[in-house]
Amino acid sequence: SSASPKAVYLKKAKVDWKLPIGKLTIGLQGMNVFNVTEKTWGFRFLEKSPMDLHGFSSSADLGIGYSGKINQVNYSLLVTNGTGYKKSENDKYKKISTQFVYGEKKLVKQDGYNVGLVYTMESYDIANATKNKNVMGLFGGFSGNGLRVGGEFDTHTDYGTDITQQIIAVYGSYKVSEVLECLIYFDMYDPDTNTDKDGANYLIAGVNYHPSNGLIITPNVRLTNPEEGDGTTHAMVNFQFKF
Repeated sequence: SSASPKAVYLKKAKVDWKLPIGKLTIGLQGMNVFNVTEKTWGFRFLEKSPMDLHGFSSSADLGIGYSGKINQVNYSLLVTNGTGYKKSENDKYKKISTQFVYGEKKLVKQDGYNVGLVYTMESYDIANATKNKNVMGLFGGFSGNGLRVGGEFDTHTDYGTDITQQIIAVYGSYKVSEVLECLIYFDMYDPDTNTDKDGANYLIAGVNYHPSNGLIITPNVRLTNPEEGDGTTHAMVNFQFKF
């Protein structure tokens, strides 16, 4: 039998040009939609951050970006293809993405807090008309004394189908000792705010065990509870090894 086709994806292939004010980035680059909340959640080896998990945006795309900082406010503007890093451009429209963050962006590494806003807009053609898809996210987080917590409220509105998706999520962790860390993740996802009882709640609760440098062993329980129908419960063990 013939071999199945293989594909290799590049997620980042970019050039950064530092300017007197800000930085210009050209090429395949990380998006500015959930990169901060991903660092507040901090455990991608267990689960993606909420907007990534529910497909509100690709994590990387091809385009041009400009970013910088004024006082304590980090800003970022991207103009990208909109199809993500796994697909080629498929129309004439571009995706515009903006992000504003006050405070510390990487709470997984630094103590502090942040509050922020992201907004994206992308046009497309449907039924001989041009419509928009918009994403808006409000988020915040805190890290200090072994505790790290965050929360967000996100919407994805397709004006071609008049469907709005919504996420409300909270997550956090607490270092009990040098080797033990408790964690929790909870999100409420509604795929269509105009339809009743079509959403679901998703919960992860677990403990990170650090037996040695670079290794994390995480027993955890995951519960999915739809508004209608039976829920599911899974007991799992995840591992992360960095070298």
